[in-house]
Amino acid sequence: MTAKPNPSRLTPYLEHLLALDQLPLGRPHPSPAEVEVIRGVLAEGSLAAKRVNLARAMSIAADSAPDEQTAWLIANILNDRNADAALRQQAASVLGDVPVTGASQALAEALVGSSAGLEATLLKSLAKIGGAEEARVISTQPDTRSPRLARLRDFARAAILYRIGGNTDERAEHAILPVGTAVAVTHESPAQIEAAVCLFRGSDYGLRFNPELGYALECGGARHLVLLSSELKSGALLETLAATHRIAGIVAMQDGNEAAASYIARRLIVTRPEHAGIAVSVVGIDGTVQLFGSLRPERKGLAINLHTYGTARPLITVHGTVTDDAMVLDVHAFDAAESAQNGGEVDNVVE
Repeated sequence: MTAKPNPSRLTPYLEHLLALDQLPLGRPHPSPAEVEVIRGVLAEGSLAAKRVNLARAMSIAADSAPDEQTAWLIANILNDRNADAALRQQAASVLGDVPVTGASQALAEALVGSSAGLEATLLKSLAKIGGAEEARVISTQPDTRSPRLARLRDFARAAILYRIGGNTDERAEHAILPVGTAVAVTHESPAQIEAAVCLFRGSDYGLRFNPELGYALECGGARHLVLLSSELKSGALLETLAATHRIAGIVAMQDGNEAAASYIARRLIVTRPEHAGIAVSVVGIDGTVQLFGSLRPERKGLAINLHTYGTARPLITVHGTVTDDAMVLDVHAFDAAESAQNGGEVDNVVE
């Protein structure tokens, strides 16, 4: 155990810096002697919070002297069950900025029996400084009903394993590099496209379709067709795409079963030539941009890169290649749990 520093009288500068009503402005640069005084304040534990900004003192100590002694002092505050919950959470956060063994061990030990809110902070700090043993401890945490906390556990363990070069499993891989589910896309024959166009109902937005450039995919449990405008010429697809801005096609959804199937426009595909390529947008018929990206020149033609725009769900990515004769599409959809990560969902367990 590291010996406690002797409490010392605060200098006027430190009194100002650690005043309870002082807003943190900029990065302090205390002298070595002042750092020792700050560590003396930390040695008093949570009781010091009655007269100084203890959270600020922890942060300054971690920044100025990120060593085992500082880690031990902050860990004592983290482990004080009588301390204010917000103060313990701040201690957990600050320990993530002290990359020493004592800090990572203290964080892992605090996981046992911690509240969901404290555990979330512990996990974020462990992602920064944890090692193989801490990754193992995270994996042994009991199940949680909080989706956000479950994701944080997976993320923290994956971040540790990636950082130390450890062996990962499928769960860790998906937490840090989600791959989504491949959506099968088929290039339909001209006869199939012509038959589908005969089943079209509602507006076609003034387009006629090129039967040689039709593609089918299953998405959201329904069959969809990508129908490209007849203005886009097979054999000269690159040239006609680059010629002018246009509604380049539509995405039509099958409505009804096979016996009474019809197709109706659900999205427009809009293209606009730009200096470095061609901008592409897939817009819902209500005017909501759902996918956005570009076609950029590459050796074999144009590279397709589209992704979900704004808060649209589910998350979809479209990559591939456009040549003079056809398109090759690689579509991936990410499930609700993955795509909700930044969707602003409310998680009362953690909040």
